[in-house]
Amino acid sequence: MVGFSQTEINWLTWEQAIEASKNDKKKVFVDVYTDWCGWCKKMDATTFNDSSVVNYMNTYFYAIKFNAETKDEIKIGSKTYKSSNTNKSRAPHELAQELLQGKLSYPTIIMLDENFNSLGPIPGFQSSQSLTPMLKFIGTDSYKSTTWENYIKVN
Repeated sequence: MVGFSQTEINWLTWEQAIEASKNDKKKVFVDVYTDWCGWCKKMDATTFNDSSVVNYMNTYFYAIKFNAETKDEIKIGSKTYKSSNTNKSRAPHELAQELLQGKLSYPTIIMLDENFNSLGPIPGFQSSQSLTPMLKFIGTDSYKSTTWENYIKVN
């Protein structure tokens, strides 16, 4: 099992999250960012340093920080994803295009279930106040028994 610090998010690579998931099933949180994105940097500096976000993230999720413009090949299951164009510095990666359903907006967060199935992209900057309830909703499996609208009314 991967050890978790409660002072910072334990960011993993895709490969590390897939490997860890073989022994200990958890949801997967993906932060899709780019190096040039100002709001992505703001989320890193604020949201991802908030203790409640760190605690929920490390408890319920394998967290992946994914550069949407990486040139690296990423293998998930039997599928290999590549950069869409290795000649451009800002070319979106095939996996980013799939995860974001073709709507390339940064930052975007995506939560996946324990089997790496997407629960949908959430585009835009998220403060710790907006992200913490989402982490609880997905992490505690509340999404399986109630709608988000009903969940936030009572929580």
